[in-house]
Formats: sequence, C-alpha cells, structure tokens
Amino acid sequence: MPMILIASHTIADYAKWRKVFDSAQQLREEAGLREPTVLRGLVNPLEMTIIFKMADYKKAQAFLDSPTTRELIVRAGVTSVPEFTFLLRGEEC
Repeated sequence: MPMILIASHTIADYAKWRKVFDSAQQLREEAGLREPTVLRGLVNPLEMTIIFKMADYKKAQAFLDSPTTRELIVRAGVTSVPEFTFLLRGEEC
C-alpha cells in the first residue's frame, strides 16, 4: 500500500540544513523513507517541506521519535516544531 510522509518545518540556514539532511540518508532509508522531494517556500525559502515515499508507518514513526533524529533536527538548525503528516495515496483510500 503506497504511503507518504510529509515533513514541514522552518530552518535558519539552508546550506547547514542540507548538509545534515544529506548526512542522514542511510538512517532514513533504514526507516523505510525513500525518494525525498525537498521543497522550499516560494515567499519564505526557509520554510521547508519534504515528501517521502514510506514503506512502513511504524518504522518511520520510530525514526521520527528517536533521540538521534531529535539531535539531527537541532543540529540542522530547525527553528520551528516540525509537523509530520502520514498519508495514503488517493487510489488506496
């Protein structure tokens, strides 16, 4: 069943954020999060939205709840409380 995770947050500096985001690729893949589409706000380019294909809801949720991920969020310079939305693709509803 195709599932999607959408993550939204605001950052302080894109280059810093991108470096940390890229460094966590293997951790995301282990959590079943793949093919990220990174989007930046048109009006405010420090507003980030990332769309992932998700293989396993429980593994993805465990990844988001982990102390390692919380540390990555801080190190990346995220300045807002991240919002996570879990979705099924329309044809699967």
